[in-house]
Amino acid sequence: MKKNEQKLPIERWSWERVETAVDSVLDKLLDTKHTSFLGVLAVPYGGIIPAVLVSKKIGMKGRIKTLEQDAMKEGHWLIVDEICDSGKTLSLIAKNFPNSVYASLVTTQLGRQVMNGKPFLWGEMTTDKWIQFPWELEGEEKV
Repeated sequence: MKKNEQKLPIERWSWERVETAVDSVLDKLLDTKHTSFLGVLAVPYGGIIPAVLVSKKIGMKGRIKTLEQDAMKEGHWLIVDEICDSGKTLSLIAKNFPNSVYASLVTTQLGRQVMNGKPFLWGEMTTDKWIQFPWELEGEEKV
């Protein structure tokens, strides 16, 4: 997890809000032509829990891996992270997994701009807030 260096106000998400964001990502996925994936790849560490939730909802339970577990870069994967703030992480991943679809529970305007032109799905947009997800420890944003 990155440190909240800008001292942004912290917005704590509930599990219910996470579920709503996952459902929003999946609604957007249904509106695309992307339907068949080799599996779901989770961006460690923050993307692991959202990727598990997504994989269960699309019927790919058991077909989830973290990026480190899978060196195969070819193929059509659904790659999930918890947040796309600067867009750097997903943009770098997109260079290595060019035939995939990228998803995050939350994105910023900058993250969305960086991912422009790529198949990128998100649950919510945020500005000027530091998101703390329910699986993160209290105070972890200060680390």
